[in-house]
Amino acid sequence: MVTQAVDEILRKAKDSDESKPQPTGVHVGTTTGDISVKSLYQYRLFELLPVIEATDKSRAESLLNENTDCSSAMLRVRPERSSS
Repeated sequence: MVTQAVDEILRKAKDSDESKPQPTGVHVGTTTGDISVKSLYQYRLFELLPVIEATDKSRAESLLNENTDCSSAMLRVRPERSSS
C-alpha cells in the first residue's frame, strides 16, 4: 500500500511537470543545508526518498541514479548516504 501511494504521488508530480511549459524549480533550506531541484517530480522524490529506502532500497538507488540532481541534493543534506 505504501509503495502504491508513493508511485501515485510521483506519477502526479511527473504529470504536473509535463503539463507545464516550463519546469517548476524548488529551493528548500534545511538545518543541514539548502537544496535546489529542477522539477516538482524531483522535489517529491527527495521528499519521499526516506520512505522509498525503507520499503525498497534497490528501487531508491535506481530512482536516484535516474535523477542525479536529486541524488546530489540528498547527499548535501544527508551526508551519511554517501557511506550507505
